[in-house]
Amino acid sequence: MRPRLSPYRRYELRKGLQEAAKARGEPMTKEDADYCIDKALANGVLDSAGDLNFVARGNREEIIAEILQKVPRGRG
Repeated sequence: MRPRLSPYRRYELRKGLQEAAKARGEPMTKEDADYCIDKALANGVLDSAGDLNFVARGNREEIIAEILQKVPRGRG
């Protein structure tokens, strides 16, 4: 049984995964994408709304510095 996720949000996530795989030159079927989504839901990486969850460790300044290092330049 799949964790609860709205059909539209699952569709959005699936299409995003498939497009990312296509950009890398790798095929991804609907079943492969659904497996990745289900795994992320089961592991707590995604919540039931399809939003990303992550754990940050350190003090506020360390967390902000780490986020800023990982943000692609030229956006925003």
